[in-house]
Amino acid sequence: MKNSKKIHFFPLVFLSFILILSLTLFPSFSAQPVKFTEEEKQILEEGKLLKKPVNPNQSSGYRGGKSYILIEDDIEVCYRAMTDLKNYYYFYDDTLIEASILKKEQNKMLIKMVYGKGPIKTKYHAWYTMLPGQHTIKYKVEPNLQNDLRDGYGYLKFSKYDDKRVLMTNVVMVDFSDNILWKLLGNKITTGMMRLPEYLKRFLKTPESKKYRK
Repeated sequence: MKNSKKIHFFPLVFLSFILILSLTLFPSFSAQPVKFTEEEKQILEEGKLLKKPVNPNQSSGYRGGKSYILIEDDIEVCYRAMTDLKNYYYFYDDTLIEASILKKEQNKMLIKMVYGKGPIKTKYHAWYTMLPGQHTIKYKVEPNLQNDLRDGYGYLKFSKYDDKRVLMTNVVMVDFSDNILWKLLGNKITTGMMRLPEYLKRFLKTPESKKYRK
């Protein structure tokens, strides 16, 4: 009987270890709610965008960070508006030239984004993964297509903050590589990506957003 208990005990410990390791290395998008400091809560309560940028990593080249905003609207409306690429022309400033869908696969779509200013243009391709049950959109640059940046990834998530408001979480990390075009536009584009929650909140107050309230 002792040997039998030992045989069953080891797999149980091993599986528990694997579970803990997987949760550590691959955190779920449905993780615990974000905790804010009192100062950060005040920024959100004032209706402002809360930004948590990361310092550019000199060794990897990644820039970006996290940003949050409270939106007084229905969570489904927020999610539907965010998954419609046509709205990106309203969200971004005049640096966005093209936002198009090249391919769709169930809950995924391959998109093409082109930015520019005057004669300067630069582009990238990325896979968007829609998780409607979690009100989350994940994205990752497609490395097998021609891109003017080395890598990029992140996610957008909507969660209920209280009875009337939705918290929008925006996480973005981009590696601009040594491309001279991205060096010229990089800061402006990164700022635009960090301000995406602010852009969506503004868009939801326009007449164009009515179609998502049906």
